[in-house]
Amino acid sequence: MSDPAAEHHDPVVAFESAKLGLWTFLATEVLLFTALFAGYGVYRYLYADAFVAASKSLHTTIGLVNTIVLITSSFTVAWGLDHDAAIRALTLDAAKILGVSEADVIASLDAGDLKGKKIGTQWRITRAALAEFLK
Repeated sequence: MSDPAAEHHDPVVAFESAKLGLWTFLATEVLLFTALFAGYGVYRYLYADAFVAASKSLHTTIGLVNTIVLITSSFTVAWGLDHDAAIRALTLDAAKILGVSEADVIASLDAGDLKGKKIGTQWRITRAALAEFLK
């Protein structure tokens, strides 16, 4: 009997599985938001007077501040992730930079010649550590 998880060690199968998962997620989001906007449209049509009355009690200043906070926080997270990716390299990236095989990079990390942190099964190497290794 074969191990079902062993099938996902094949990069092609893993990629196709991830792609199917992403498309499934996107399809469910389209369905959800279609239902939400349709419901909004129906209620807006059926209770137009209530929507007009409710719009008079909205605080646009609070809405503006809330929008600015959300956009700023989203930008900050995206910027931080981009910065983190810029200063860190995986073993394959380090191998490309150094012009050696990934196995050589892992051997250097295991020997302590190249500085890095092991998180789970993957090594993280800073660009500064790569520069120091090249000296």
